[in-house]
Order: sequence, then C-alpha cells, then structure tokens
Amino acid sequence: MPVPLNDGKMPDIICPHKSKETMKVTVNIKYNYMRKKHLLMAITITAFCTTFGCSTQKMMYQTRLDEAKGYALTACIACMNKSIDSLSVINKDYSTGYFVQLSHLSLDEITAIKQYVDKECMKYWGIPQDPDGNMLGYSVWKFYTSKELDNFIRETLK
Repeated sequence: MPVPLNDGKMPDIICPHKSKETMKVTVNIKYNYMRKKHLLMAITITAFCTTFGCSTQKMMYQTRLDEAKGYALTACIACMNKSIDSLSVINKDYSTGYFVQLSHLSLDEITAIKQYVDKECMKYWGIPQDPDGNMLGYSVWKFYTSKELDNFIRETLK
C-alpha cells in the first residue's frame, strides 16, 4: 500500500530497485514539471485570447469608423446636391438607408452624424470658375477628408 510522502502531496511508490529518497525526488520533479507545464499553458491561452480579443475589437472599431465616414460621405453628397439641383437623380439615391439598416452604427450615432453633416458640409462648398458648373465632387471630397469630420466621428463612436 502506498505511503504518502512527507509533504503529503504525492504517494510514495515502493520500488525494489530504487531507494525511497530517489523515488521522492523523481515524484517531486514530475510534480513540479506538470505544475510548470499547466502554468505555461494557462499563460499561453490567456495571451492568445487577449491578443485575439483586442485585434477583433480593433477590427470592429475600424469597420464602424469606415461605415460612419461612408454615411457622412453619402449624406454630404445628398446635402450638397440638393442645394445646387433639386431635380437631380442623386436625390433619389437611397444609399444612406443602407447605413441605417445594415451597418454596425447605432441610430443615435447615425442621427448625430446626419446633424453634423447638415450643419457643416456646406462650409466646404467650392466656387467654380465657370458659373454654369459646380464643384460638387471636389467639395464633397474636401469635407470627407477634413480633420474636423474625422475628429467628430471618432468622438461620436467612443
């Protein structure tokens, strides 16, 4: 019948060709090795999950950031186009509905972006040299790439 070691953790195995002290050392080495192996596995799993979780969170934030910028772009195109040509086919574009229905943005975020676009986008309107033309594409691009829009969207998505 096995007799517990002095520390009471592992049973002593009686083996005729090994001394009791040799067996005690062997069992303790195996026990310590298993503890270290389990600890290393736990650390590895924790590191993997933490890294994977952070990168997933960053990817989701980037997706939401891109969707918010896309919504601002489509809302700006519609706003600027209505101000220069109320009969344009662009006014029948329902792209902003995509962002409401299919994006990861909340309704509050979409509402805040829409209000910001309506208030700010015309400040980027460019005056063409030819009075019969317009600067719609350039003006929308200036608004879309502005630091102000970027800052507003990052603040809104916090």
